[in-house]
Parts: sequence; structure tokens; C-alpha cells
Amino acid sequence: MRFMSKELYDGIPSEILANAAERGTRVHSLTEDFDRYGFYEADEETTGYLIAYEKFIYDYQPEWIGIEERHYHKNLFYAGTVDRVGYLTPKDNSGGVDIVDLKATRVFHPVMLKTQVSAYGEMYKSHGQAIRDIYGLQLKPDGTYLFQKLIYDFKPFLHCLALHNEMAKEQKA
Repeated sequence: MRFMSKELYDGIPSEILANAAERGTRVHSLTEDFDRYGFYEADEETTGYLIAYEKFIYDYQPEWIGIEERHYHKNLFYAGTVDRVGYLTPKDNSGGVDIVDLKATRVFHPVMLKTQVSAYGEMYKSHGQAIRDIYGLQLKPDGTYLFQKLIYDFKPFLHCLALHNEMAKEQKA
């Protein structure tokens, strides 16, 4: 994924990226507090993002079974923290779950997002869990959100993983 990030964010000053990453971490932590405990303590910079998240929860009434859940792929040996796993529509007989990735970015990047969330889906599949759908949820500072179903496509992640593994071999040599 590092290769995709470089394509998207190359040229943006490092202090701006660091501030955005720190804000994103705070937003994730606060939404986790909201889901687990029913409250959060937002600051001036994060309030709009949390209002957006509350609106999403009200609009979709998801049933989360996993929140900020660390997971791994049994065979390909990669890991990640999955923002939300659960049901956006009532459970059905498919046995599948929905995966939602939260973003507090200024721009919604569907290609990068589908790559990331498809990789999360494959982690669950490697443990026998069926996946129903994958989604991206962009929380915005003005209190609105963009919620989009993503195309499940694992191939771009496999390419990134192959490049990562080749670079790791070179560094060990």
C-alpha cells in the first residue's frame, strides 16, 4: 500500500501529512469510544467528524461485531487493524459480514480504499469468515459524510504485497 500512498500524497509537505495522520488517529479513537461506550470527548478540530459519524450511525443503524480489530492473513502473513466489522443490513443466511473502513481524509480515494478493504476481507476469509460487502466511510469536518460500497478487488493488493516482499528480499541481501 505504501506504493499507492506515495502516488497519492507525494509532494504534500511532511508536516501537513503528519498533522492529518494525527487527526485521523484521534477521529478513529473517538469513534471507537462512541461505539463502545456511547460517548466521546471531541475537541474543536474533531467535532465535525464525530457529528458526521453520529449521523452515519443514525442513518444506517449498523450492528458492529468488531471495532478496531487487529487481524491477520493465515497464509500470506500480512496484518492490519480493521475499523468496523458487522452488519449494515440485517443478517441474512449468507453468513457474511460487512467491513467498513473509516477515513478522515480530505479526498475519498476509492482505488486505494478498495485495495485496502479487500485485503481486510481476505484476512477474514483466510479464517473461514464469509464477506458480504465492503465499504468506505469518509467523515468530513463539516459534519457530513460520504458512504460508498466498494468493488471487492484483491488483485491490486497482491501486486503491492509482491513489490513489498521483493523489496524486503533486496534489503536483506
